[in-house]
Amino acid sequence: RQHNIKRLLAYSSIAHIGYVLAIISAVKVESAGFVSLYMAVYAFTTIGAFGVVTIMSSPYKRQGEAELVENFQGMFWQRPVLTAVLTVMLLSLAGIPLTAGFISKFFAIFATVSAQSWWLTAMIIVGSAISLYYYLNLMVTLFRRPQEVQPHDAVNHWGIQA
Repeated sequence: RQHNIKRLLAYSSIAHIGYVLAIISAVKVESAGFVSLYMAVYAFTTIGAFGVVTIMSSPYKRQGEAELVENFQGMFWQRPVLTAVLTVMLLSLAGIPLTAGFISKFFAIFATVSAQSWWLTAMIIVGSAISLYYYLNLMVTLFRRPQEVQPHDAVNHWGIQA
């Protein structure tokens, strides 16, 4: 189990590059468009997720960076705007319906199915299921009751402070 949020997102990027390679291996005319869509969506969601982590890891604090999942416990109760942004980004990375990540993963699966690469299709689905567990674990932590003392917080009253 990974407890470092930056490593969790980094391992996620390895999985997403694997999905892109699965699309490329389909070698169809529309694969280039699918890869472009997937990379654009992935870049947007990753920048959003790392942006929230960066805001919460203020370099002006003496406590260091907020890099453990436990550092984000109860973030919803103090920074609901940042929590909403991180939740939407994590849902998109997981490929939950009604997000851009779902559309891009749908096209990844479509590309591998149209190439009849059943093994790659299965790997995309299994990889998405495994990543969903880690993303949901992080999201549950965001909405738990806050810790007694919040060692990490956003600077300049980012979002809404309770």
